[in-house]
Amino acid sequence: IAKFLATARPCPVNHLSNHIQLHQDMSILEVGCGTGELLHEIADLGIRKVVGIGPFVPENIAYRNGAKVYKSGIQELVNYVNGEKFDLIMFNHSLEHSPTPFDDVKNISRCLKKDGEILIRTPVSGSEVSNTYGKYWWGLDAPRHIYLFSKKSISLLAGRCDMSVKRTHYDGTIDDFLASEQHKVGIPLLAENSYVVSKRLSAFSVDKIKEYETKTTRQNEQGTAAMAGFILGF
Repeated sequence: IAKFLATARPCPVNHLSNHIQLHQDMSILEVGCGTGELLHEIADLGIRKVVGIGPFVPENIAYRNGAKVYKSGIQELVNYVNGEKFDLIMFNHSLEHSPTPFDDVKNISRCLKKDGEILIRTPVSGSEVSNTYGKYWWGLDAPRHIYLFSKKSISLLAGRCDMSVKRTHYDGTIDDFLASEQHKVGIPLLAENSYVVSKRLSAFSVDKIKEYETKTTRQNEQGTAAMAGFILGF
């Protein structure tokens, strides 16, 4: 039932399933998971070995469906998993916030099974949208984003960790255009006339929305979109 509902409503697992084939027997770790919204959704699908870490959550969280979130950094993770290794380790738009991305990937790879995979979802520098909007590209998100990755830099990072990029899936959305356009004219994301708050009051016509949707589809297909998931493996 949960799998059916996940396809019928907006759900963070829908994005994840574009990158990774999920199955009930797998074990999953998310680094920088916040309060564990995605992990909770995954556990609802029947996957029981679901763990997340985040240094900024107020306290450890244990959800009734089995998902667990620990107030922990990567170095302290050993205190909670007792040497367990994972089939999938995820950085869902978290690695760009870290001041030590190489160290994070290198250290967490020790918790990966030999045939496991690391998923890094992140904005992509050098994409069409980033080149078009420059300093107004919303993927910059300064000062919260410390590092911005390109396809090449992700490949170099993987190599330094004795890994390689096995697959890349682009998942840009029209938000890449809408938020960047608003940023260019000084409209905050949560302003009354922002598309996020009120589509009626926003400056975007139906035709313009369709234009951005068409561009987004093309960029995802051609591998030039502003967001992507990079799957690393040994």
